[in-house]
Amino acid sequence: MKFKYSMYIDEMKKLIDDALDKINRENPEFEIYTVSIWTDANAAASAINFDKKSNSDIKCRKSNEFNEEQKKYWTSRGDIEMAKLFEPQTGRNCNPADFHLRNFSTIKNRSVPSRWEERTDGKCWTELEPALKEVGEYTFQKMTAAKVRSDLEVGVNGKLDWYQFTWAKVK
Repeated sequence: MKFKYSMYIDEMKKLIDDALDKINRENPEFEIYTVSIWTDANAAASAINFDKKSNSDIKCRKSNEFNEEQKKYWTSRGDIEMAKLFEPQTGRNCNPADFHLRNFSTIKNRSVPSRWEERTDGKCWTELEPALKEVGEYTFQKMTAAKVRSDLEVGVNGKLDWYQFTWAKVK
């Protein structure tokens, strides 16, 4: 089976529209700070995740506490290069697994071949990343239908990260 771009876009738009309807219905007071959408090219599955500012702040603080410990440890060992890997994180939590409403809505993508990344040795991303970017743009435009913060950010995954491409609201 080949990747079906148009079908994928339709599946993802439905996922997004349904998720926005659901969050407005089930959590009307939830103020969205960050939206993350990912597609797992091997599992042929996608999800939309929502985070709020307070959760993001907590996750960033905990991450920075861990980073500080690691930075001190590696610095004390004289490994400055390793210590540099643990610089403090600024901004927002970008790990969808740590979002307040993680995997809020999920789908099995009929448009995505099973084990696609594995079977193409990663070449699938040349087709999937442009589709994900289109999904990100669509989502960013649709966020007017939800309660969002003035500093909203939408992110989608790519080959290198679960939160690789972003769209941000200008204050």
